[in-house]
Amino acid sequence: MKRLLFVVNNEPALLELLPIVERAPELGLEPAFCLHGTISARGHARIEATGHSLLEPRAPAQPDALGLPARAARKLELIWRGAIYKLPRIGQSHLVGWLDHALTQLAACRELLRTERVAALVLTGDRHLGREASLVKAANEAGIPSLISPYALSDPDSDALSRGHLEVRRATRALALARPNWTHTYEGRSLFFERPDVMLAAAAIGVLPDRPWSIGGGHASRMAVENEPSRRARMAEGVPPEKLVVTGRPSLDSLARASAPERTRALRDAYGVRPGERLLLCAVPQLGEHGLLPWPRHWEEVERLLRAFAGLEGVQTVLSLHPKSDPTEYLPRAARFGAQLASERVYELLPACDLFVATFSSTVIQAAALGKPTVVAGYQGIDSDMCEGLDTVEVVREAPLLSASLARALERGPGKMRDDLALLDGRCTERVLDELRVLLSGS
Repeated sequence: MKRLLFVVNNEPALLELLPIVERAPELGLEPAFCLHGTISARGHARIEATGHSLLEPRAPAQPDALGLPARAARKLELIWRGAIYKLPRIGQSHLVGWLDHALTQLAACRELLRTERVAALVLTGDRHLGREASLVKAANEAGIPSLISPYALSDPDSDALSRGHLEVRRATRALALARPNWTHTYEGRSLFFERPDVMLAAAAIGVLPDRPWSIGGGHASRMAVENEPSRRARMAEGVPPEKLVVTGRPSLDSLARASAPERTRALRDAYGVRPGERLLLCAVPQLGEHGLLPWPRHWEEVERLLRAFAGLEGVQTVLSLHPKSDPTEYLPRAARFGAQLASERVYELLPACDLFVATFSSTVIQAAALGKPTVVAGYQGIDSDMCEGLDTVEVVREAPLLSASLARALERGPGKMRDDLALLDGRCTERVLDELRVLLSGS
């Protein structure tokens, strides 16, 4: 049986892919996984629990990375090295080292697709250099289709938060002018998406995405997106409209199931919500986990939230942790303020809550789709325009205003549901499978 290869960037991406993994046999394909990034022991356990293989690309015994005869490939490499050493101060030795690694990795990806009889790829992006971009290139060469499944909301400004060290300098200004898609201006600073030397090497071997600042800016065959606003956002970033299709996010099918009245009652009972009480659900910020704040500051911000929640009368607080978070670190802090840690994913709890609290996150969009009153802690060094036009969402720009905002949201109560923000009909996974069927048929 041929394989459907799922390329996993991280543990949250794995969780988003699992609904498709479960139904992949309906396509007559055997699921398999390949890691682009690192995942925790819990993530490895989740993969093992599926019973499907985790594949490791390995270069052939006599790699022919460029698909050329060995002498020609070596000659071309020497020419490339000579040209690179003439470039001024942009990390020449690093570039050559990355090029060597990338050529070997590309050969390994070609070998994996061939030996494992891969029929199609499913990814959560196509712009990250490494295995993700290499697998997409190798698949395109072999006529193997690839589909990006909806994963997380992304925009160039949020991507810029972790790239302050990649500012365009005097030595790289000419490159930035020659390749405007490689940079993005944020708060008056022009930033490269990756190191400019690495981007040059990636461009030389054909794995660099056309528009690295867009989550769909690479060379995958098709990109499924969560909603119509996401489709318009990707088009505004330059992704071709024919590449995009609205399917909804597969993980939201669990939200649709959890919206049944008997399920919401059961969840509220499980967390001890008595009649007349309300349930506050918080998607805990991951500022420490993502390196956006030092850990001491992260814990200060978490405890600030917990203190505000504890000041609300008649409210039970449930904390939903990011897959990267360590529950043992959060449990004592939650207990000190009378909060509980969630056992379910945030999507399953959203229908049962009366108030949702988060930072700028895709979960805010799902809460707004359900009409849930939502408070966004927008004072923690992160900003986004994603909440514009969402009537049920209030963004708090100053920490002292948080408690008043929470009280207003509880008083305001639920708003109208919005099916333009999220497809909650329980058929998102089916629509993604339909797109895979189209790609596999060659249509």
